[in-house]
Amino acid sequence: MLQLNPTTPTLRPRSRVPWRGLLMVGGLLLVARVFLYESLRVASGSMEPCLHGDPQHGDTIAILRHWWKLAPPERFDLVVFARSPDETRAGDEIVVKRVAALGGESVRIADGELWVREAGGTERRIVKRYHDFHSLLVPLWREPFDGAVLERLLPTSSDLVTSAGRALRLDGREAGASCRVRLASGFARYDDGWLAADGTRVEGRSEVADLLFAVEVALEDETAAVALHVRLGGTACAFVATPVGGEYRLTFDADGEGRLQGNAGTVSNGRTQRFEFFLIDGRVGAAIDGDVAFEAIFDRGRDVLLASHAIGAPELELRNGRGRLTAFEIWRDLHFTRPADAHYGLDEAFEVPEGALFVLGDASDQSIDSRYYGAITRSQLRGRPLATIAPARRRRWLW
Repeated sequence: MLQLNPTTPTLRPRSRVPWRGLLMVGGLLLVARVFLYESLRVASGSMEPCLHGDPQHGDTIAILRHWWKLAPPERFDLVVFARSPDETRAGDEIVVKRVAALGGESVRIADGELWVREAGGTERRIVKRYHDFHSLLVPLWREPFDGAVLERLLPTSSDLVTSAGRALRLDGREAGASCRVRLASGFARYDDGWLAADGTRVEGRSEVADLLFAVEVALEDETAAVALHVRLGGTACAFVATPVGGEYRLTFDADGEGRLQGNAGTVSNGRTQRFEFFLIDGRVGAAIDGDVAFEAIFDRGRDVLLASHAIGAPELELRNGRGRLTAFEIWRDLHFTRPADAHYGLDEAFEVPEGALFVLGDASDQSIDSRYYGAITRSQLRGRPLATIAPARRRRWLW
C-alpha cells in the first residue's frame, strides 16, 4: 500500500485577490457618493463661527443627501439648498443656512429674537431651554491662560491666586478670605460678534443680553464652593454651587435674596467640572457638566437688561477650599439683525408658504438670506450637513 510521507507539504490553491468583493464595495461607495453623500466648500462667512467661509480656504462639509425625504427639517436645523444662478453671485449657487420658521408659520425679527405665529395660534417669542440652545451658542470670550492671564483675570487678593501653567490656582481656605478673580471690563464685551477659530475677536454691532458664563474648575477639597457674581440690569446677582450630600446645590440670588435653587452634578475632588450659569431668552439657570439644576423666568427680563446696558464683568469666587481654574468663557445666543435693505420678516410678519422654509445665517449682519429673498421651497433642498471634514483642526459633527 502506498503511504504519503507525512513530511510532504500539502499543496494549497494559490490565493486570489477578491476582485468580486472589492468591485462590490467600490460600487456601493459610488452609489453612496452619487445618491447619498456629497461634500461642499463653504464659500461665504454667513454662518460664522459655526462654519468658516471662504472661496479657497473655507470649511468643507459632508452633506447627507435626500435626508429631508425621510424627516422634514425642524427649527434651527442646518440645511443646504440650491439657488438659481441668476439670483446670486458665481460660486454661491449652493448655500447653507439655519431654519428659522416652517411652512404655515409667520415670522418676524425684533430685538434680535424670532417671533413666530403658528397656524391658528398667537404670536410668541421663541424661548429655548438649555438643551435646545446649547448647541447654538456662539463664543464671545475664552481665556487662553498664557503668560498675561493675571492682566485679564484680576485677583482681589493676589497672594491667594497664582498662575500655574495653563491654569490658575485658587486658595479659598482661609476664613473670611475673598479668593476671587474678575474678568477685566475691557474683555467683557457683550455684542453680536464672535471669537474666531484662531482666537481673534470679531467685533459686533448690536448689544446682546442672552449670555452663558462657563468656568471649568478642578476642586481639591470636598467643602469647596464655587460662586459666579455678575450685575444684571443694575442688580447684583450670584450663582452659587455648594457641596451638599455628595452633589451640588445651586442657587441664584439677586440683591442677596434667594430666588432659585436645585441640585446637579456630583462632588468629585480633583476632576475638572464645568459650571455653567446662563440668562438666555429671559430665563435664568445653572448646570454642571450638562446636568441642569434649574431654569426659570428672570423677573427683570432681557428687555430691562438691554435698556439698562448694565451687564457687568463676571467674577469667580472660590470658598472653603482650593482649586485649579482651567477655563473661563462667555458665550451668547444667536442674534438676528434687521438690515435696512432687507424686505422680509422685519417690520411686518412674513407668512411662510406651506412646504417652504424661512432661513437665516448665524452671522446675521453679513448674511444674505430669507430676509432678502423670502422663503425657500422644499424642492430647493440639497441635503443636511453632517460634519465638518476639513480642515482637520475644525473637524466636528454638525448634527
